[in-house]
Amino acid sequence: ILDILPKNLVAGENAGYLTKEGAAFLDVSGNLEAGIPLCPPEGDMQAGMVATNSVRANTGNASLGTSSNITIITNKKIGAYKEIDVIVSPSGINAALVHVNNGTSDINAWVNLFTEVIELMGNSVDKNILFTKLFTNSLNSNEDISGLLSYNYYSGEPIAKINEGRPVIIRDPAEGLNISDFMRMHIYSLLATIRMGMDILTEKEGIKIDKICGHGGFFKTPIVGQKMLAAAIDAKVVLLSSAGEGGPYGMALLASYFLFKENGEYLEEFLDNKVFINVHKNIEVPSETEIVCFKKYYERFIKALNVEKMAIDCTK
Repeated sequence: ILDILPKNLVAGENAGYLTKEGAAFLDVSGNLEAGIPLCPPEGDMQAGMVATNSVRANTGNASLGTSSNITIITNKKIGAYKEIDVIVSPSGINAALVHVNNGTSDINAWVNLFTEVIELMGNSVDKNILFTKLFTNSLNSNEDISGLLSYNYYSGEPIAKINEGRPVIIRDPAEGLNISDFMRMHIYSLLATIRMGMDILTEKEGIKIDKICGHGGFFKTPIVGQKMLAAAIDAKVVLLSSAGEGGPYGMALLASYFLFKENGEYLEEFLDNKVFINVHKNIEVPSETEIVCFKKYYERFIKALNVEKMAIDCTK
């Protein structure tokens, strides 16, 4: 099979040129010309590493949206786990991928419900503004978020050994219910499953993380997503002004590196010195209070996982 598969190439190597036959196949009009240089193609994860300048060892990037993932670059050889995908960076450095199926879908559903209530009262609201206000208000919640707990599982979640999805909310009737606690609960629910995967890397594998660069819809509201992710993984989280460009931007940067790199210039140097040199960045370092707040929630989340499993069994 090794004779059939294409040869592995790292960033900056020549992957060939577009042939006349290839150009004709892609564009029957004949406008596309042969001879275009090709750089080694990458998948979404590798392109995301480049788009966020997260290609050095002990750095990583977090893409949080409808589904979510964190990729950590490491020089360490990683053991075999069903919960972790082992990939490589464009430069060939080992990387560990924590991927969760469930992200912001449950939050979206509740925002849609709140919007419906507002419209029922004869008013209208910009959903983007509503998202921002709800996320920002979550910072006002108390340390144990009034004992609230939720599972945002719209679909199965392999890391938690859950085969199907059943969104569930649990609350102590003796506690009050307010919107700031309610929203922080949903945000923590999204982050808790990611933390399950990260525990394997940090506790079992001893991987150190210098920083995580965030991108995706979860980070649209300033500060909130950064602050809570930082608390969940106990590492500083960086948000670049260019992070919204995404994977296609990363692939374009890899093509640029192939075309314009200087002799002996590493990808890391090219990105640092020629691409991200003037990019604005916001850095959030987790506070001890935020770390403790998430830890309390996470412990409840792990302890009550059987409730989610029972919800599936009882509603089939």
